[in-house]
Amino acid sequence: MRLLVFLASGLLMAMISFQTFAENGDVGKTPVPKSGTAPEVNNNWSVTIRNDEPLDSPFYVAIRQAGNHWDIDQFYTSPPKLKRTEPVELFVATRDLQHWKNAYADLRTDCENFEVRESEYHSVCTSVFAEKKMAIGVLRILFNKNSGGLTPFGYTDSKVKAAINSIRPQDAAIMLAAFEQGNTDSQQQEKAVMQTQQAAKRQALAQRNDAEWAKRKAAPSGAKDWCEQTVETFSNGAFGVAQTYTCQNYGVVDEGILRNEGWAITHKQARQIGHMRQRVTVYDISIEKTPTSSISQPAAVVQQIAEQPARTKQTDTTDKPAGGVDLSFIGARKELNSMGFRFYDQDQFVDATRRGDFLTFRLFLAAGAIRPGSPDSKGVTALSVAQGFEMKFMLNSFIQAEKEGKYPGDISSAILTR
Repeated sequence: MRLLVFLASGLLMAMISFQTFAENGDVGKTPVPKSGTAPEVNNNWSVTIRNDEPLDSPFYVAIRQAGNHWDIDQFYTSPPKLKRTEPVELFVATRDLQHWKNAYADLRTDCENFEVRESEYHSVCTSVFAEKKMAIGVLRILFNKNSGGLTPFGYTDSKVKAAINSIRPQDAAIMLAAFEQGNTDSQQQEKAVMQTQQAAKRQALAQRNDAEWAKRKAAPSGAKDWCEQTVETFSNGAFGVAQTYTCQNYGVVDEGILRNEGWAITHKQARQIGHMRQRVTVYDISIEKTPTSSISQPAAVVQQIAEQPARTKQTDTTDKPAGGVDLSFIGARKELNSMGFRFYDQDQFVDATRRGDFLTFRLFLAAGAIRPGSPDSKGVTALSVAQGFEMKFMLNSFIQAEKEGKYPGDISSAILTR
């Protein structure tokens, strides 16, 4: 036993000596390119190579060698997938650049695997600062931490620190300022792509809503459909039940839309969804298109229209404020859809209230699909984040109207067009 311990110790010392020689003599698998002299020392930023202890509010930094020093190539707010053909190294840094650590997992034993060798993206396995850690491999074998006998591959701390400490602070400050102001080319391109995608989504949503409306309008009397109540699942696993229904043939509707467009609910059936932590009841409905003649206005209204035809021409604009935004029941929903909002989304309504976005706030109330006094998925009510007297006044009025069964209804046109 003593002989085995002695031999193991000797082997370990030999491995450590070889590892030290490898680091000093640059015998690693992918050595750092030499430029003739040692890297410059331009800062004293701290560098830590560990797979834990995440930094506070970090961003990702790609660096590139430039002679005897390294420059910051690009900043990222989320982990980028960098092509291994790009001569860059990726790290994580605090917002003041004073603390750095590895972005990729250190000490991997699969770098020789076919999938890793053929990968087109950077990792510690492709880093010029990394090499085989034979001494660590021996220790793992001795302490039975590596049954496969594979030698780990990881960063050489001294090389990483030398590279990061060679970055010139003045140049880094310029790059950082440009990044935080959103003036870098990649951010501008990313922002443009995102705006294009959002505009395309809004346009597609508006086109879909128009197509569904036209299909319902063209449906013959007696047409039938089956609709399920709309349910959203949030990232925390909770369910949100909307006041809308998704029909098999005629799109997304709510009971107000059905009434206004001449559809009758012929059957309503409850069912439960969810899990033990949250069980919610949702409803499925059968609908049928009623004959046009069955949708009639009260006799008093018909007589009033007959006697005052001029007033009929103005009915389409009574819910429009001076800015021309349609605050009618259907118009508000179309406005919200064109803006990229879901007119039945309680979270988006509360968020618009929190931002003080008075236009969107009024459109949500006019659309009549949210609950003015109910909380969002995080338990926050619109009234608790409302800004200004007018917004709070409107909310209180709608909340009271909802309690009295007057919302949605004439309350919208009476208050929103004030």
